[in-house]
Amino acid sequence: MTSGAQRRPLQEVTLRTVSTEADVRRSAELLAGALASDEYERIYSLFGGALNACPYVRRERSFLWEAGGRVVGRLQLLDLGLQIGETLVPAAGISGLVIDPQFFGIGLALRFGQTILDQIRADGAEIAIGFTATRGYYERFAGVTVTPDYALTFEAPLGAARGDLRELTPEELPHLLRLYQENNVGRTGVLVRSEVRWPWLYQKSDRYLLSDSGYAGLRLEDALVHIDEIGGSASFFDELVSWLPRITGLPTPSVRADIPPDHPFAAHAERYGAKMEVTLRASGGGMARIINVPNLLKRLEPVLSGRYLAARPDGPSIRLTLAVENSEAICVMGDPARGVESMRVMLPGAVLTRLVFGTLPAPVVLSEAALAAPDSVVSLLSLLFPRGYPHTWRADKF
Repeated sequence: MTSGAQRRPLQEVTLRTVSTEADVRRSAELLAGALASDEYERIYSLFGGALNACPYVRRERSFLWEAGGRVVGRLQLLDLGLQIGETLVPAAGISGLVIDPQFFGIGLALRFGQTILDQIRADGAEIAIGFTATRGYYERFAGVTVTPDYALTFEAPLGAARGDLRELTPEELPHLLRLYQENNVGRTGVLVRSEVRWPWLYQKSDRYLLSDSGYAGLRLEDALVHIDEIGGSASFFDELVSWLPRITGLPTPSVRADIPPDHPFAAHAERYGAKMEVTLRASGGGMARIINVPNLLKRLEPVLSGRYLAARPDGPSIRLTLAVENSEAICVMGDPARGVESMRVMLPGAVLTRLVFGTLPAPVVLSEAALAAPDSVVSLLSLLFPRGYPHTWRADKF
């Protein structure tokens, strides 16, 4: 705890954007020092370079807190494309909120949180997302956990390596990105990748193996193989697992895969006796906040209407008004020729965010928020926002 004499009064602290090379250096220093002391140089170089060259990390969206001419904090907004099912949504990543320890406990993050959210809204993003292991981090921005932690574990069987797996080369990157896109269609939480963005992903796997029908990102940690991401055919899955003993030099290495339960590899790994663990942390992990409710619901309206029609093809049209905090959004679903029923539902922002991501079944989300709702409302929300397994791959986290 810093003494009161060392703290700066709140009114002396101002927010500004990165403008000079000195600002770039200080912002990168703060971030690298907070993220990983053992990787300071790599992270400092990567993020310093990103502020000068990466189109997703703009200086005008890199913010510094300044007190008495001294930079005491930083935060970066990232321009992202986020999948909600098969719908692509403009999103902003809230990255690297760092405050000098001498300025802890005086409410800097809370004070500037609304300013940042207003900036995200003005930029046209509809969802803010972030990733952290620090408890309470994104509650400063009224965020809520939306993506669980997944752990699929098994022992790779003894066997000879087979197949035509090869290492990723620069020439093969377009092929890997195509496989990534093809194997993540409809997955909520997936971020858009490109050849331009790829070099700036600082949590990429140590090794990528691919074939014509699949790819995987791997890390080795003693006798444990981490499968950070994977996509492809059943034959590729078999080939990859057959390669693991050769890669590790162990006859039956232990494997941990960061994949959701509905991923094809999870079903495939049952033949190896795999076990799945899903953990939804109360605070931390992948978190989000809906920034523009009307725009997001308008974007999702065709999908919601399709779900409603599939479940109630002969039912009346529903004019649903969702009142969320200080905004309202109207979705019209179904065929008006069969009559129109109006329904108005008031929801906290955190509840709607979890429903949109499909983090938990609608009745569970409402119950955990201590919201009592008529059966008709619970039934409608359940069919519009079905349970899913949202997931963002490790390389894309920031």
